[in-house]
Amino acid sequence: MQAEILFKRESLFPFDKIELLKSEKLGSLRSIIHTENELSELRRTIEEQIKFAKQRLYAEGRQAELKLLMRLKGGKLLVNEKKRSDLRQYPALQDTVALLDEYALKAEALVSLRREIEEEFRRPDPMDTFFENEFFREALKYTNADFYEQGLGKKSKNGGSERTKRSRLETRYNYVQRATVKTSPLSHFGVTTYRDAKSAEVAKYGLNTLIKTLLLQAVSMDENRRHRLTYTFSPIVRDADDRVIGLYFEKQMLHRDFGWLLKQEDILHQKVYVALNENMQEGSAQLSYAELERLVGEEKRIDIDSLIANNIAVPAYGLYLNDDALFLGLVEELFGTSWRDRFQSAASGTLKRNDPGSELIGYIADKLASKYPVDLPAMLNKMPLFYHNVIRREDFDFPVIPADRQKKLLSEFLSVNEQGRSIRNYIQTHHARFAGSNLLEIICMVKQDLLDRSFDHTAYQYPSVPDQKKNMLLFFQLDQASNLVLNNIASGSGHLIARDADAFSPELAEQYRNHCRRIFTRPYPVYEVVIDEEISNKIDVGKSNLPQVKWPADFARIRTALTEDGELCFEYRGERVNLTYQGTVPFHLFQGAKRILMDLIHPWKVEYAKIKSYNVPFRPEYELKLDQLEIGEERPSDAAFAEKLTRLFEQGGYPFDFFIKEKKEGFALPGKPVWMSLHSPVSIKLLRKMLEEGKTFGVTGVFPNAQAYGENGRCVEYGQFIVEGDEHVV
Repeated sequence: MQAEILFKRESLFPFDKIELLKSEKLGSLRSIIHTENELSELRRTIEEQIKFAKQRLYAEGRQAELKLLMRLKGGKLLVNEKKRSDLRQYPALQDTVALLDEYALKAEALVSLRREIEEEFRRPDPMDTFFENEFFREALKYTNADFYEQGLGKKSKNGGSERTKRSRLETRYNYVQRATVKTSPLSHFGVTTYRDAKSAEVAKYGLNTLIKTLLLQAVSMDENRRHRLTYTFSPIVRDADDRVIGLYFEKQMLHRDFGWLLKQEDILHQKVYVALNENMQEGSAQLSYAELERLVGEEKRIDIDSLIANNIAVPAYGLYLNDDALFLGLVEELFGTSWRDRFQSAASGTLKRNDPGSELIGYIADKLASKYPVDLPAMLNKMPLFYHNVIRREDFDFPVIPADRQKKLLSEFLSVNEQGRSIRNYIQTHHARFAGSNLLEIICMVKQDLLDRSFDHTAYQYPSVPDQKKNMLLFFQLDQASNLVLNNIASGSGHLIARDADAFSPELAEQYRNHCRRIFTRPYPVYEVVIDEEISNKIDVGKSNLPQVKWPADFARIRTALTEDGELCFEYRGERVNLTYQGTVPFHLFQGAKRILMDLIHPWKVEYAKIKSYNVPFRPEYELKLDQLEIGEERPSDAAFAEKLTRLFEQGGYPFDFFIKEKKEGFALPGKPVWMSLHSPVSIKLLRKMLEEGKTFGVTGVFPNAQAYGENGRCVEYGQFIVEGDEHVV
């Protein structure tokens, strides 16, 4: 039996199929650059030869030959055949004639070659063969209904504008490269396989979490329907002296570009709202609408509208998002059988057209127009109603990383989370102050102490005993020489893997539970921290088979304690527990109180800068932007643009097959890498479009390349947990 969970991700198409996007003729771009350089050098030689000949002829008084040479100025240096014939009449000019003939021959070949390359950019794109694959078409049907129904980006009868053509081409291209040279976990674009003795393939379908969330919010703002919802109420936060600070709540914003809900926490201090919470039945995490009405019944200064508008009372998202039967029953009760049938078809992957539909979009947009100042119809029209992915379980060979190499990886790429350690030490040192408070309150007090500068991280940066061994989840690839290439390192708590737990066999599920236990140094039961399950299009938290604690409600029931060795630990419902986070958002990207929580339960951090440095020999990075190409005022053809790119890449030593990734500033999400080649007319057209939009890109070589996978071999990425002190059996 294997010691741990091992998995791999593979592309749909063989890696070398990307060669179909290339043109052999574009390999001649280097020849054009070299020929141009040769012509420049030859021109200088001719000019020197003519200068020397003029001096000699002048000294000898040979006026006829001199007159012919005097006419060879500037652009006339490239003479036609007739003028070269005139020069041939004079034996004294034969050396010059030979050089001019050589120049004319090279120039003619250059013109011919450029003409051939121009023709390559007028040929139809070569991607149709990819779209003949039934799994590829099905993936596109699931993920982009409009694109699928519009003929998979094939040229329309009327052609369309140049901008439309390029947009259509870009969509086709992005899907093709995504399914060929990358390992996408979405639908059939790629597949994730877990090593298991019992083979199986599981097709997973799930309703779009964000659409469900927005529908629940819309219902909560619908006076005629919101009475049917169950709600949660913001918890009270008290200080160390048991004085009420206020209600912990989270404001919500909708990211206009990426379709995510963003949250910003705050404390509501108004006593009238706090009093409502105090009037709730003790221990009631959820409330019916009737209970909300009862709470506000005797308070004339506020009403249910204000509770919902201020996110004090919100739909019990976890209740509906994790129980399709309950959600479908609610939909049928509120909107009828047709709505339920549409959602049910989506949940099973049988919906004919994977989009929310005009009725659903119209309802959400109408009810939430005042809540989110974005174009909701446009945003929702781009979203699928359900998601699909494929999980396989089978036995396969897994590359062995020697134990000493694993140990080195842990020491090189993991370090102490100093911020988390100082927070732990701070709470531990002042434990008497925090003893009467719950963990939510402690976190809010620590946050305030940081804001007030009464808590200085540096003063608490002394050693402490972490509650976890060093652990990581390593994503890696191998080249043909078995060099280890690091794609990513994540926390070894189960980050990025727990979302597949519902497809595990009983044996895999048990191995997963064992793994979650083995990273901890204390033998307490392990609880998964479920946080922000409603913010993205897919639920990626709360999928493990571990018991759960949900933020923020359950953290009002968690207490801190000290171990026999005086180290900080947590207690929930009367027993000591270990807390683990397994969502897909890296813990260091959280902010505010949630970041303090994440730091508390992550004693180790990944040194991402070191990963980049480690990969430099394999994937050196270069910068690319339009002004490097010296375009000039006149817009060049695609072929001429390709020449300029080739010259730049030749001079800079850049790879001709590469990935580009847009460089963004501020808090913008980073761009995703896109495969490009200077031997591909489609690549050059799209790269030109993006450069002319003013974007700046990082350029890295394709590594591992097709040679690493062999003929018809697929792009593959491996995943393995590494935990300090373990002996790994692969």
